[in-house]
Amino acid sequence: MNSLPFWKRCRVLASASRLNVLTLLDERSRECVKYIAEELDVSESVASRDLQLMQQAGFLDSERRGKFLYYSLADDPLSRLVLSAARENEVDEIMFVLTAFTHERRLRILAQLDEGATRMERLGVDSSIPVISLRRQVDKLVRRGFVEMKDGVCRAKQPGSSLGRELLKLALKVSHL
Repeated sequence: MNSLPFWKRCRVLASASRLNVLTLLDERSRECVKYIAEELDVSESVASRDLQLMQQAGFLDSERRGKFLYYSLADDPLSRLVLSAARENEVDEIMFVLTAFTHERRLRILAQLDEGATRMERLGVDSSIPVISLRRQVDKLVRRGFVEMKDGVCRAKQPGSSLGRELLKLALKVSHL
């Protein structure tokens, strides 16, 4: 398992260029930076930076052959989940769902709400998030379809997309360890 927190790993994937790299490597299995840059019409430095970030997050493996470094997909449940969604969804839709999980505070809120509905004030105390930040984070989760607010009470909501449901399961599993 990767040592980066789940939210940081989601942040790495919540990028159109890195999602395109993931999809390309899923199709080609192993490629070098030069080919990936050409295929995605980006500079080699941009491709290299994306590949390094993805490798650090545990999504890619690399192998040196002579002067070339070849990248391939690592066996990772989060990247497999995102790749599966990429076969049926647009990149923008995937990024929209992923961004619900790109902040540690949002994961704390989701974990708290997994225990049951609660008033906003109580959620702030239980999650140790200042009120102004809590409102901003809850608002984002509401817009992403993971939380609903009614009369000052926050409730977890089953997301509409299969990607959202699976990411939520994965996030809650990681946060309860």
